[in-house]
Amino acid sequence: MSALFPFHGGLKTVRHKTESNQGPILAGPLPRQLTVPLRQHIGAIAKPLVQAGDRVLKGQMIGQADGYISAAVHAPSSGMVTAVESRPVPHPSGLPDACVIIDTDGEERWIERQAVDYHRLHSSEVRGALRNAGVVGLGMAAFVARQLLADGVYDRVAALRDRLEQGVLDTIDEVRVQGAGRPRLPNTTNLGFARAAGEAILQHLDEIDVQASTSSACHSNTTEPSHVLTAMGVPPDADPTRLAEDIENRDWRRP
Repeated sequence: MSALFPFHGGLKTVRHKTESNQGPILAGPLPRQLTVPLRQHIGAIAKPLVQAGDRVLKGQMIGQADGYISAAVHAPSSGMVTAVESRPVPHPSGLPDACVIIDTDGEERWIERQAVDYHRLHSSEVRGALRNAGVVGLGMAAFVARQLLADGVYDRVAALRDRLEQGVLDTIDEVRVQGAGRPRLPNTTNLGFARAAGEAILQHLDEIDVQASTSSACHSNTTEPSHVLTAMGVPPDADPTRLAEDIENRDWRRP
């Protein structure tokens, strides 16, 4: 296998962040020409939908997701496509890649945009909308989530979570399920217990080989109420001990 670079290792330079993080954030000027790589993600390169001479609007799809792992690419501004060709791209390899070249017109004209009401769409339609929008954040996590949703795993895990929560509510008094009845992760539950010490609960759970944590990420290492739970309407003096539990099972894929 050939190497991109003839030497082992690299350089670790001084970051010089203070030169830029002390001033206000300003809007940059619109470049006269935009070079838009068709590969801004892992997986297959986007399929170009435009050619030289085409006029495009801001937000218009110029590259269509092509393959199981791929993502759409959109025009950053309005103008005219002058070329679809290989150009140098900002990548550690230093190699060129396919790009769409746009001469901007300075008008910043948008395509007609429509809001997506994900509450009314099937999960497959939501995933399709995200794919067409070019959303690639969370990378592998989103890829795994897509597989689990398609396989029906999340529905089965959510049923296990609901069964666990109902069992706790049926056997223990003064327990609150945070976020009950709302869209949330199927494999996580957050329970609030009145007049109970979190450390004692964790000790008993550890004895029966159940892993859990107390409080919430936004509430850890502080005595102040969680701003997330406060926004959810949980009174600051209610449920002094909160237990978070991730439901783990290596056989989720089994019916």
